[in-house]
Amino acid sequence: MFNGQTFESHHDVTIAGTNEFYEIAITQTHNSYEARPILHEFTLEEFEKDPKILLKERGNEIAEFAEIPWLEEGKEAETEKIVGPNTEEEYRINGTLYPNHPYEGIKWGMSIDLSTCIGCGACVVGCMAENNVSVVGKEHVMKSHEMHWIRIDRYFSGKIEEPDTIQTIFQPMLCQHCDNAPCENVCPVSATNHSTEGLNQMAYNRCIGTKYCANNCPYKVRHFNWMDWNGADAFADNQFEDYRRDDLNDDLTRMVLNPDVTVRSRGVMEKCSFCVQRLQEGKLAAKKAGRPVKDGEIRTACQQACPTDAITFGNVNDRGSEIAKLRKDEQMERTFYVLEHIHTLPNINYLAKIRNADEIKGIDEKKDDFLKYHI
Repeated sequence: MFNGQTFESHHDVTIAGTNEFYEIAITQTHNSYEARPILHEFTLEEFEKDPKILLKERGNEIAEFAEIPWLEEGKEAETEKIVGPNTEEEYRINGTLYPNHPYEGIKWGMSIDLSTCIGCGACVVGCMAENNVSVVGKEHVMKSHEMHWIRIDRYFSGKIEEPDTIQTIFQPMLCQHCDNAPCENVCPVSATNHSTEGLNQMAYNRCIGTKYCANNCPYKVRHFNWMDWNGADAFADNQFEDYRRDDLNDDLTRMVLNPDVTVRSRGVMEKCSFCVQRLQEGKLAAKKAGRPVKDGEIRTACQQACPTDAITFGNVNDRGSEIAKLRKDEQMERTFYVLEHIHTLPNINYLAKIRNADEIKGIDEKKDDFLKYHI
C-alpha cells in the first residue's frame, strides 16, 4: 500500500511461548570478593562535613594489620603491627597507609574516578583492540574463559527489599600492578615479575600455565589461554580442537592485530601490562629528543578511549604530573586502594564515589548497613 511517501507492507503475526530456554553469556557473575569492602561512597553533604571520612574508613579497614597513630590523636603505635606513615604529610607524599616502597626514576601509576565513570565499556574495547586480546565467543564466555584485561564491575548499594533505594556504581578493574604482588611470589618460573618502574610484568615465553598466579590474585584480573584463539600456533593439520580462527592465518585479516604486541597462544597467562609497548615507544621518543618523558604524552589505551576522562595515568614520581597531583593535593581526600588491608600495595588508586544528593536512599548512619552487592 502506498501512503503518498513510501510503501507500507505488514502481515498479521501471532506470538506464543515455546517453553524453550536460550542461554545468555554474561561475565558479571564470574568473580566475587566475598562481601569484603571494595568501594567507598558518600553524599556531597557528609563528605563536605568531614573531608577525612574516607581516610578514617581506610584506617579502620587496616587497623587489624597496621597502626596509623596520627589518625587518632594521643594513640601510640603497637610495635607488633606494621607501622604506617608517621605523619599526615608523609602520607600525602606517598599516598599509602603502609610503608612505601621507594622507586628511583619513573614509577607508573593510574587513578580512576568512580564519580566520573559511567560504565560505558569503551575502555574494555580500546584495551582489546590495542593489546590483541582474544575474542573467545559465547560458548567459552559461559565457561568463564573470557580474556578481557579490564572489566567493568558493577555494585549495588541499598536494600534489596526496597528497589527504589538501589544505587549503581561502576568500577573498572584491571591488574593493580601491586608492589607487593601475590602473583609474583608463587610463579615457579618467574614468568611474572616486577619492573624497576613499578610494573607487574609478564614474560609470555617463560609462562608454563600453572595458573598459580591467577589463584593467588585477589583481584581476579589474570586470564588463561585455554585455546589457540588467534592462530598464533596454528598448523595445517592441528590435532587439537582449539577453536582457532583460521581466517587469521590470512595476511590481510591478520592486519587487524597490533604489530607492537605479542599474540599469545594456548597455555599462557595474560593480563594488563599498562600498555607497556606505548611506554617503551614514549620513552624512546623522549630519549631521541634528549629530554625526560613529558607528563601526558604517554596514554594507555583505556585512558585514551574513556569519554569522561575518568582515568589518569602517568609518572607518580614526577611531582608536577596529573597523577601525582591527584594523589597528593587535589583529590587526596577521595583516594583509596581496593583491598588495601591485605597489603598488596597497588599502583592503581580509585577516587571515592560522591553523590550530589542530600542522602543515599535506604542507607542509615550505620556503615554496617551500607551493603554493596557485586552482581
